[in-house]
Amino acid sequence: MKKVIVAILCLTIICSLTACVLVSADNAVTDEDAQKYGDDAFEYAEEVAKEYIRLYQNKEFERVGEMTVDPIRPEIDFFETSKINGFRFKEIPDHLYERYTGTPAEYAEALYYAVKESFGENAWDNLSYRISREKHWDGTPVYYNTLTGKYVSLEECQQTNDQYFRDASGEEDVSMEYLFSKYPEEMKTWIENIPVKSDIEEAFAVYLVELFFNGKQIPDTIGIGWIQFSVSNKNGRWEIYSGITGGFDDYSPDVEE
Repeated sequence: MKKVIVAILCLTIICSLTACVLVSADNAVTDEDAQKYGDDAFEYAEEVAKEYIRLYQNKEFERVGEMTVDPIRPEIDFFETSKINGFRFKEIPDHLYERYTGTPAEYAEALYYAVKESFGENAWDNLSYRISREKHWDGTPVYYNTLTGKYVSLEECQQTNDQYFRDASGEEDVSMEYLFSKYPEEMKTWIENIPVKSDIEEAFAVYLVELFFNGKQIPDTIGIGWIQFSVSNKNGRWEIYSGITGGFDDYSPDVEE
């Protein structure tokens, strides 16, 4: 079984209403991804990301809602959290501060105006984004013996690692609870050097898209930041894997608590 090695792939792209210009790239597609998903996997994912952003820029909120297949609609976290913190955005209807009370299109429109209030009127016209290959945990567990360079079964993984901990600690009881309680500092090193390591052979690819408005991920004062979404081919086609998420906070050190 061939292990899928997930490297971090970072690209920074400047977007406007009319064009997206690639300004830097590093390892756009791993060899493993190219073999498993095709040489043009990244290009398909990138096109979905650009279309999603373009719909926001053009205020086509109904179509944004149609692309956001995540039924949880994570956009609501912005407004629910801001309400808890006693802050309300000027353009957000009151009912959208309550969980599951709006349509995906309504949340997309609310998010559009919350971004403008947080980053400035020209935020969506001066947008850049970074794409990275994201590790996820939806797939098949695999166990790799670093000493032999071979994949092993779960049973062999447990036997090998148990013996490793017996040799390292001199104990017969090698349960994690016991070892951490008796050797808390040593366990940090022992775990780093464990011979058989577990991983996930991913069933599909996910690309994380992080948004920057006027060159910033967080606003200068109060508002929403760390805005991102993801694209995947989980269902056999490239589409939005998770709609826009982020966080609300007071980012200004000058504002009194």
